[in-house]
Amino acid sequence: MRIPTPAGHPILRGFVAQVTAVLVTAAAALAATAPPANGAPTSPAGPAAAQATTKLTLITGDSVTYSRDREGRAAVTVDLGAGRDELTYQAREADTGYYVIPKDAQAYVNAGVLDKELFNLDRLAASGYADTATAELPIIVQYGQELSVAALGKRAGTIKGGTKPRALVSVNGAAVRVTKARTGEFWTGFKQPGNAGLRRVWLDAKSTALDDVSNAQIGVATAWAAGFDGTGTQVGIIDTGIDGAHPDLAGKVTAARNFVPAGRPGGGAPDDVTDRHGHGTHVASIVAGTGAASGGRYKGVAPGATLTIAKALDDSGGALNSTIIEAMQWQAATAKARIVSMSLGSGPTDGSDPLSQAVDDLTAEYGTLFVVAAGNDGPGRRPPAPPAAPAAPPRPAPHRRLARRRRVGADRRRGRRR
Repeated sequence: MRIPTPAGHPILRGFVAQVTAVLVTAAAALAATAPPANGAPTSPAGPAAAQATTKLTLITGDSVTYSRDREGRAAVTVDLGAGRDELTYQAREADTGYYVIPKDAQAYVNAGVLDKELFNLDRLAASGYADTATAELPIIVQYGQELSVAALGKRAGTIKGGTKPRALVSVNGAAVRVTKARTGEFWTGFKQPGNAGLRRVWLDAKSTALDDVSNAQIGVATAWAAGFDGTGTQVGIIDTGIDGAHPDLAGKVTAARNFVPAGRPGGGAPDDVTDRHGHGTHVASIVAGTGAASGGRYKGVAPGATLTIAKALDDSGGALNSTIIEAMQWQAATAKARIVSMSLGSGPTDGSDPLSQAVDDLTAEYGTLFVVAAGNDGPGRRPPAPPAAPAAPPRPAPHRRLARRRRVGADRRRGRRR
């Protein structure tokens, strides 16, 4: 029997713990359906039948099989991990995705210890974290006790189920990949008193390249006439790399490093910042291109500036947030860039996420101005939230994409800093 249940209502299943949840109203009401005797989940019939399914492993060790039909309604089957058969969980649709949160994780989410996005099925699938795509779940952990770089790496190396720890000193944490087959071990260790010293656990989400237009809209001619063309200023670029042979960028790069990890397109070679995507070269030319290839027509905003290049986005245009944080640390602490362009983003946040924390901490320590893409997401079903205010001056500069008629495009969310 199909039982309509309001969205967000806790759902309980016993020994097998398999449930199919189908959204049944435009207001995101949820229908939870008990499995038939053979354990197979039911699904809507007819023209709106479910499309290809995605299997996802949650940080709690539970497994979720997920799909949406042609009308966008969700169907979910949850297999709770070993020894967790009698647990309840919440399944709900939200503006940002479809969430499945086991009861024993809810209190940690409410307290801000666990990132809610760890349970966002849409976000996990879109990030390429389906079980068919990867055997690991990337996370960022933060510690309550202030630790050195060496201590962060050592401590992160003790996380149960974790592999490949990379210290992220600007957020007093580390990037870790949890082996999906051992997520149950991670969760058991995490729930011990003191949470293994962890203050926060985040999904190491993916960000992607974003775009922008037009010198005339921001009045660069006036700045040039006043003698401000970027001469003497070093600008950092965090993007897909650079085409060092481009005439507009000849002699511009003073330092460069590739942060893309081995195994990702264009990764594994620290000295190779070749841009095989194009976005990084585009951004670099907007910042400091001389216009040599076009007879000066397509000159950058600050043609007198020099560049430091951090290739953090791989050749497909995407990157884990932890990789971006490593590039930010290098730009501020090693390359000594005064300004850092980050034409990239993911979803809006409240300003407490690791990327936002890194902006605050590095700005406070080094005085670096991070210019980060904003306003490229939306609209959603809810009104946009006000921008998140950074904690450290000078404030990071959100860079909104402009429509050609000097207004923020109607298709852009006036959202929080990313």
